[in-house]
Amino acid sequence: MSIGQQLQQVGIDIEDAKEAVALGDALQRLHDNADFNLVITKGYFEAEASRVVLLKADPGMASDEQQKNVDKIITSIGGLYGYFHKIFHLAEQLGQSLLEDEATQSALLQEEMGEDEL
Repeated sequence: MSIGQQLQQVGIDIEDAKEAVALGDALQRLHDNADFNLVITKGYFEAEASRVVLLKADPGMASDEQQKNVDKIITSIGGLYGYFHKIFHLAEQLGQSLLEDEATQSALLQEEMGEDEL
């Protein structure tokens, strides 16, 4: 692979990493927001999750249709929680690789400049 191709690939990796880090930063700002914590963290992930898990065992919710609806709510809570976790995890990983990619890009640029002088 030529230096130009390597630079192009590293540039793409850097842009992807910057987007993931920006998304993680945005989610962190949400998590730091009192309204978000009230509605999502405490309201949805804690209170609603607890309510629905208890509802799962409620004798008045024993029909197949009611159980399916409860399962859908539980799955949606877990899905959103998992999505947030994925964003944080990816931002952390790509944030670390961003530094390495930028160093690689710098080294490739220096190498390319050296070749141009020949």
